[in-house]
Amino acid sequence: SKREQLLDLLKTTGTERTMVFVETKRQADFIATYLCQEKVPTTSIHGDREQREREQALADFRSGKCPVLVATSVAARGLDVPDVQNVVSFDLP
Repeated sequence: SKREQLLDLLKTTGTERTMVFVETKRQADFIATYLCQEKVPTTSIHGDREQREREQALADFRSGKCPVLVATSVAARGLDVPDVQNVVSFDLP
């Protein structure tokens, strides 16, 4: 499955500062939960999150606490995160 391929990719390339873009808010939470269950510290950001939650997710990503950030493209617009190592388009538009 695509989820398993993503997990393999993260295990192969490392998880440091990886952004994963998905199509829907539901998919963002689903993928983040799956990766966390597979012991990959992950957070997500999307439009249904409160501002405080989005800021916390970004802080966790920037600090390295959660080296993987799953985001919808709308929520990620205008984000400025230096030193991103990998970008994955999980769902192609």
